[in-house]
Amino acid sequence: MDDPVQQRPYVPQQPQPSVQLVAGVSKEAEIMPVKAVDIVQIPEYERPSEVPPPIEVVKAHIDVPADLTAIGVSNSPRDVPAIQATQGTTPSMPLTDDQIGEGLSKKPSSSFRWLAEWCRRQLMKLHITLQKVQGHFIRVQER
Repeated sequence: MDDPVQQRPYVPQQPQPSVQLVAGVSKEAEIMPVKAVDIVQIPEYERPSEVPPPIEVVKAHIDVPADLTAIGVSNSPRDVPAIQATQGTTPSMPLTDDQIGEGLSKKPSSSFRWLAEWCRRQLMKLHITLQKVQGHFIRVQER
């Protein structure tokens, strides 16, 4: 029963490392040679004449009805000078100016504060601010 194969323990073969240590720095054992690459110039693609260009500028004139022309609508924004949002009229708000000013001092969790902020924002879009003068709020047009 003295079989030499059974007496030796099985030791698997270790693969050889592909990295060598040279002075504490790893260096690859095999360096792949660099192949020369041919640079080929590709000719520019020419579109056949029967294919239309990808972007085509179309200028069309649209006739605006007379009732829309009366209120200031035109074909192009360049035809009409800039129109002021407030043409001598003040916007109507759900709150008075004093209520807006009072609402702006409320705590942020209050719905009254949010309504006052919304009103202030609408006024700011029209370049109008509120100023407190002698205990009352007045609208001031910014120029």
